[in-house]
This record gives sequence, structure tokens and C-alpha cells, in this order.
Amino acid sequence: MYNFVRSNALTGTALMPANICECVPATYRKAGMDIAFCDITFGTWEPDEQQITEILASRPKIRVLHYNRTYGDTSDRTSFFRALRERFPRLVIIDDACLSIPPTEPQETLADLVLYSTGRAKPVSLGFGAFADLRKGWAYKLYSLDGSDVAEKDAAFDQSIKCCHAKHLPAEWDVLLDDWMDPSGVPPTDYLEQVKQEHKHILHHQAVIQDIYAKLPNALPASMQGWRYNILVRNLQACLDALFAAGLFASHHYMSLGNGYFDDTKTPNSDWLEQHVINLFEGNEYTPEMAEQTVQVLQDIGRF
Repeated sequence: MYNFVRSNALTGTALMPANICECVPATYRKAGMDIAFCDITFGTWEPDEQQITEILASRPKIRVLHYNRTYGDTSDRTSFFRALRERFPRLVIIDDACLSIPPTEPQETLADLVLYSTGRAKPVSLGFGAFADLRKGWAYKLYSLDGSDVAEKDAAFDQSIKCCHAKHLPAEWDVLLDDWMDPSGVPPTDYLEQVKQEHKHILHHQAVIQDIYAKLPNALPASMQGWRYNILVRNLQACLDALFAAGLFASHHYMSLGNGYFDDTKTPNSDWLEQHVINLFEGNEYTPEMAEQTVQVLQDIGRF
């Protein structure tokens, strides 16, 4: 994404939903762009399309829409992207499918760039790497940053985020704008073959795990279950505490980047989801036996 922005000399503002990983707005800022946030829609949990359209109409300096697919949602967004292209012909659309199970062949899309990730904790997890579908006509070349102590700076980035979460502090931009990434990195020659092999494996593993989790009520749509299996509860913290006490684990929603964290944008729907959703693991680190235990714990304590 950094290389794409730099390669095409994009300036202005990038608009994105506030339920997104901190590295995304940090990357735009590092590449020289401003950032703006919108909320998600209650019930569908996808970026609020009406709000996006209204913001684009009122803020002509917005150059990029970074459309983050909540939990890797695989729903078809062609009609929305087409409507945006017709009304805002200069808009660059980046379709963020980093939490989706990536395809093994190039895909046709109306977006200018579609992002996939195979990093740690992603659906197809190699522990490193990412790739994208790039629309014809766009430039792409690699850019170098400092390159020294990248792992140390990445760890500092992660620690800063955790500290800001715990203490409800504004983002520490001096840390977030450090050289915590290496955009000039080149993947190994067998990278795509590794992706295909892990893709085949994880589809089988997830099917087994999801069949177990299907015993639980209040699940999000099937299109949002490719990263983790997501359910809604009224007593989130009690459920998480019980799972960890049993030697199991789970996570909850990304903290909104609004509300004074990255900026002052109010995001009531992102906030509601953060307070009610549990992300149940379904990757290689979670066995069917662990999934069965997870279901039992949640059936005992969950308020659905």
C-alpha cells in the first residue's frame, strides 16, 4: 500500500472505516497522505456506505477510499464501487481484503488495488508477506526506508498501541511514523506456492472448527467467518475471562480509531460491536478439542 501511494504520487486524504488496524492509517500518513474516518453500519457491520458517499460529496480533497472488509467479509461490493466510480471519477478505491482468505488466482475487480495478507494471525498465515491485485494503468515500484532495526521498531509500534488502548491515550505519532516496515522487501521465489499449499490446508481445518462453533447462537454472517468465528454476546468480558481461565483464548473487536484515539470522529456502531463481539480462533493454533471446550464454556456462561 505504501509503495502504491508513493508510486502514483497520491496526495490528499484517505478515507477509511474506524474499525481498522492502526498500521493502515499510519502507512498513509507515512506515505504523505492525510486520513479521515467513517463508521460502520449497525447490523451489517460493513463500512457505512451512505456515510461514505456523504463524506466524499462534502470533502473533495479525499483522494482514496480504503474500503476495509470487516472480518474479511466476502460479500459482493461491485454495485457500490461502480456507483462511486460514476459519481466520483477521480476517487481511488482500495479494497482491503487482508482478513479474507486470499484467492490463489488473479481476480477481476472494480477496485484499483485489492490487498491480501499472509502475515501472522491472518486466515492463510505464513507469518509474513502480502500480495495484491492491481488494476491496469497504475504504477508500482518498491521504495526503501531506513531498513535498520525494523523488528525493534515494529515491536515499539505494537507496544505503543497496547499502551494507548490500556490507558485510553491519543496515538503516539512519533512511534507510528517511525520506520517499522520495509516496503522494499521481496518475497521468496516460492511464495505463491506456499500460499496455495496453506490455502488448501486451512480450508479443511476451518471447516472442521466452524462446524463445532455452529452450535453457538448469535453468529455473524457466514461471509464474515473466514478470519475468526464471530459471535455476539451481552457479557463479553465475563466470557473472555472464562475462556482464558480454562486455558483457552479468544479476542474482541479492533478498538475504534475515532473517539480521540487517532481523531475525534464518533463511531457508535464500531463502539457497540467492540463491546459485544467475540472473535473465536479457527486457525492452526486452535485444535478441534479446544473448539469443543470453547463451545462448552460459552454455552455455560454466555448471555446471547
